[in-house]
Amino acid sequence: DQAGNDKPRHIIYFWQGWHASREDKGLSALLAGDVAKRLRFSQVVRVVQNKEPDHFLSHFAPATIVCLGKRPSKVDPFSGKRLYHIRGTNEVNVSACETIPLARNLNTNDSFVLVNNMKVFIWNGKGSNAYEKLASEWLASRIKEGEVYEVFEGDEGEAFWEILGSKGEYVSQEKFHKGDIKAVLFECTNTIGVFKVYRLEEFSQQDLLSKNCVLLDAGDKIFAWIGSDANEKCKEMTLDTAQKYIDFESDEHPKRPACEIVSVDAGYEPVEFQAYFHTWDIKSAADSRDTYQSKINQMRAVHTLASPLPSR
Repeated sequence: DQAGNDKPRHIIYFWQGWHASREDKGLSALLAGDVAKRLRFSQVVRVVQNKEPDHFLSHFAPATIVCLGKRPSKVDPFSGKRLYHIRGTNEVNVSACETIPLARNLNTNDSFVLVNNMKVFIWNGKGSNAYEKLASEWLASRIKEGEVYEVFEGDEGEAFWEILGSKGEYVSQEKFHKGDIKAVLFECTNTIGVFKVYRLEEFSQQDLLSKNCVLLDAGDKIFAWIGSDANEKCKEMTLDTAQKYIDFESDEHPKRPACEIVSVDAGYEPVEFQAYFHTWDIKSAADSRDTYQSKINQMRAVHTLASPLPSR
């Protein structure tokens, strides 16, 4: 890009993964700032996993690859048993995120690449699109030279399921067989004493904060996700907002009397709810229902306590 004074301009992106430590996040920000000072006429932009802007993603075509765990120094990042979840709606935003290699992490709306040492499988769900299929082929070619096994949902064979442990429940509802997954997420919070609702166009599992509630508009259903540390007023207002949202009618927002409101407690999300997120971290979901504050609240509810517990 060029500034008005013909000086070269730069964008310095620094990307932070879900499980990056606080120290690494701080160091990445400092490093980006140091680079910006040297280049001058530059802009520093923080990017978090699963919320990458298109311009950032365009530098990694034909697909962005995100691996689990620490970056290996010598070991092949594609060695061992691995499962990559591929999702995208165009040639820029398609990406492959590694997830736990279990059947429950499959999604009929997307494509996957399953690696087990010398075997590579491409699994195409019934609702996967052309961009996802093309990206899965490219990723498989990077992992192993030679023959790659391409299987389609419903015709996998025993070898495929054996690598995943067994054939189990996963997102396979018929509504996900056609078209790309579309949903809108609303963050509901009253941490400052005033109930507010924010619409998030791009969202990830990290937006599910234990102190808040969330409304996920999935078309035929409105999921009301209840954070483990959300107060009673926030829960009540969130469910009330969900009903008003369904009843609201305008030229662009038709009334949906058949739409169902489904309450979901943190840590007990059904696979259909998980389907709207690109990869689902089971450990993070479990932690969200077992937070420190939740334990304190449970202990406070026990009437046999001899003395009140101190606040943290």
